[in-house]
Amino acid sequence: MADTDLSLINAALTRTGNSPIATIEGNDHISAIIANENYELVVKSELARSRFKLPSKFIQLSLIDEDEMGEPPEPWTYGYTLPSDLVKLRTITVAGTPIPFVQMGRIIFCDYDSSNVVVAHYMWRPPESWFSPEFAEGITRRMEALFLRGIGERYDEAEARDAAADDQLRFAASSDSQAESPRDPFGSPVLAARAGASSASLRARRG
Repeated sequence: MADTDLSLINAALTRTGNSPIATIEGNDHISAIIANENYELVVKSELARSRFKLPSKFIQLSLIDEDEMGEPPEPWTYGYTLPSDLVKLRTITVAGTPIPFVQMGRIIFCDYDSSNVVVAHYMWRPPESWFSPEFAEGITRRMEALFLRGIGERYDEAEARDAAADDQLRFAASSDSQAESPRDPFGSPVLAARAGASSASLRARRG
């Protein structure tokens, strides 16, 4: 936690009437203790329970060392090691198509050997500089609730900030769901057919 970005932590502290902190590591102030024990859990939990697209990765997996880790359990024939920065696994694909698999800890088991490119699509914990403004605000509000409970036992205020965090994180998820390239209108077979018919009619009138 020594390299933790304190920007959202300090935003939450100042909003709740507390002083910002300069460090977490080795700091025995109650604010630092609460942040040290909870901040990463809050961030990863909110990422894991979301359906965010932006903090996603694709990575080719490597077979496990069976001499070290043992043979895959039946009915599976191959095991692959998942990346160390995984927060939540979305799916496993081969040639872009999802395949059957089972996850056990940091390993997945499937029936595809290394002659295939086995790819994991997963969510990771990006740095704060990658957070969208909407998500950053949601995390700040969640931390506000923690500080209100832990410093001063202001439970009613904390409950209100948790509700505000829920609203904000729902908004963040909705905003994230729109983060994709605009669809080509002529990618639709119906629209393409209409466009083709219109072009043909126009050429006929011009002829």
